[in-house]
Amino acid sequence: MIIGLIAKSKEGEKKNTYAQLIETSKTEVADLAFDKTINGNNNFDFNDIYSKPFFTNNYEIIGDNIVKKNTKTPIISKADYEKLLKPSFNTSSTSTVSTPSAPSPSTPSTPTPSIPNPTPSTPSTPTPPPSIPNSNKPQMYVISNRDRYITGKGIAGAKIEVTLPNGTVYNTTVSNNGDWNVVTNYLAVGSTVKAIQKENGKNNSESSVQTVVQAQDLVIGNNQLEFNVKTTVPVRVFIIFKDSSLGASMNMLGGNINVAGGTRSIFRTENITF
Repeated sequence: MIIGLIAKSKEGEKKNTYAQLIETSKTEVADLAFDKTINGNNNFDFNDIYSKPFFTNNYEIIGDNIVKKNTKTPIISKADYEKLLKPSFNTSSTSTVSTPSAPSPSTPSTPTPSIPNPTPSTPSTPTPPPSIPNSNKPQMYVISNRDRYITGKGIAGAKIEVTLPNGTVYNTTVSNNGDWNVVTNYLAVGSTVKAIQKENGKNNSESSVQTVVQAQDLVIGNNQLEFNVKTTVPVRVFIIFKDSSLGASMNMLGGNINVAGGTRSIFRTENITF
């Protein structure tokens, strides 16, 4: 019983000695490693530990073992000791103070401009201006090669433009009763005359066209006081009295000329248009 207690006591003492050696050695190894790093010397040798006072005062190496100096009790083999402490000190590493690198200047990001995407509007169709009506086409009477008057009907106050075969242009205004006329030289049979009308606020009218025709003579016998002239178009009638005495009688008596269904009184020699 007593022997067992002594054995346990020795075993406990051995564990305490082992723990004390290891803990103290770790501290000394760390200090030694730090000193060598500061001095720029990375060559580590366990002999530096074995020469430390904590080791020489309390422990010694006998053969391959580390023993308690005063009792010569083995604590740990030298190989296991160095293997155990080696991870605490890297003989090939160099501890350097890292210099913080200057921060890389950040390149400001270029903002991407937002491009508006408007909804395309449908262009409105412009309202066309009101159309301007054309003027009414003027009426132009038949023209013979013995006429010097070109006449017709139109809208009171409207402008009439007459163009002769040679390009000469005459302008006149329609009278209040709707008549218009221009005076020209005699025109050749077969030539063409054009007339257009321009009413206020309207476009020019279409052209009225007349082709000059051959004049027709109507001979009235002596003492014939009444005669009829039948036509299907407006004509110009000339009454010519060759005998002045007959003309005087006609002036006194008067008479009628029936043209295209109409009746016109004649009092003396005159140029009558129907």
